[in-house]
Amino acid sequence: VRSFGGPVGLGFLSGAVCLLIGLGGAVFPDQAVHFAHMFFVGGAAQFVLTISVHVIQSHGGHGALSPGRRKALWAVVILVLCAALTRATAAVWPHIYVSHLAYAALLFILALGIWFAFFGRLIFIPTKEGK
Repeated sequence: VRSFGGPVGLGFLSGAVCLLIGLGGAVFPDQAVHFAHMFFVGGAAQFVLTISVHVIQSHGGHGALSPGRRKALWAVVILVLCAALTRATAAVWPHIYVSHLAYAALLFILALGIWFAFFGRLIFIPTKEGK
């Protein structure tokens, strides 16, 4: 249970909240595309990245998160959340709409790059047991 605290816990919690907010597209159909980004980027992507870290660490034989990887996961969770919020609120300021889209995309790409640098490569590293 302790493994679900910290950045993993925040990833689960923020992912769940974003999924629920994303369902708002059913209530506000004229804003559905913005809510869909909360659902898919803030919710689904956050869950996939967070759960995959937990699975890689637990089942890959890599043990608990090292302090460096823990900081990297904090960065990933926060960047994904910021990307989702930036994209979802782009329509609020129509005069800077396109720049909001660009910022959201850059934040998400940066989060994915950090995730792969710290966790994605562990998929290809054999465990100590050789499995």
